[in-house]
Amino acid sequence: HDASADLLAAAAELERRAAHPAAAAIVEAFGDDTPEVESFTSHPTGVEGTVDGRQVLVGNPDLFAERGWSVPEGVASRAAEAREAGKLPVLVGEDGAASGIVIVGDEARPDWESTLERLADRGLDV
Repeated sequence: HDASADLLAAAAELERRAAHPAAAAIVEAFGDDTPEVESFTSHPTGVEGTVDGRQVLVGNPDLFAERGWSVPEGVASRAAEAREAGKLPVLVGEDGAASGIVIVGDEARPDWESTLERLADRGLDV
């Protein structure tokens, strides 16, 4: 599911006020400093606010359930697939319903295996 570009920009403006790595990735991907944030609330699992007159919620599927926002089956299944693949699903919605998903993930460095082996050789369990 694809959220509209202006909704992703609104999500980025809310995430600009959050302090976690996934927020920074969303700001880098979609932020452009144009939407006006009229209110902002930080939750343990996401952010919420009014952006350009729209109520916007950005966060994990549990936050959408807690706030009583609907999540279409297609978005829910993409979120479950992302979680199973070790990635972080971030739902984006407006006015009471999720309308898209941003999937945040890390790419492993090419030398990760040798780094873990060196740490194990030192007796460190990672």
